[in-house]
Amino acid sequence: MASREAVQRIRAVTDLPFTVRSNTFSISFLGKQVVCCRVHWLPVVVSDNAVGSLSESYGTVLKVERELVDGRGNGVRKVFLEVDVAQKIGIPHMFEFSDRLRALVTLTGRAPLCLKCGEVGHIRFGCPSSARVAGGPGQAFSRPAPREAQEVVAPTAAQTFSAPVKDPP
Repeated sequence: MASREAVQRIRAVTDLPFTVRSNTFSISFLGKQVVCCRVHWLPVVVSDNAVGSLSESYGTVLKVERELVDGRGNGVRKVFLEVDVAQKIGIPHMFEFSDRLRALVTLTGRAPLCLKCGEVGHIRFGCPSSARVAGGPGQAFSRPAPREAQEVVAPTAAQTFSAPVKDPP
């Protein structure tokens, strides 16, 4: 067993990132990994501290940053968490801040959440519940057939506009 002092020294070293040949590294305890959760649909007025405190129950919050587009917030926050495998599996697809404010949580490499049926493994565009229109339930999603070409009708004299054409000089 390691002494408490030794563990504190190890934690002090692992908290500091280091750079080698323009690559930044950090050391984590065995079995831990750092994941970047993207939290979508947040109003700009929601503070980073509120997002971080909600994320604390899923792992150790290392950093929360706003995603910016043209220097302005776009409602997406990146939350960097240090988690073990069990904690990573437990990160929900939706955060609920209140009964009226929900936020979608995405992780790289995790199966997506369908916003139509609420099932994990596909997105709304490929939802099997939409397949009823395309070919019956349980069948793979397919796009509807393109519209038939419409008959081209020549315009009448009242619908045309003509201007006198000048001869080039």
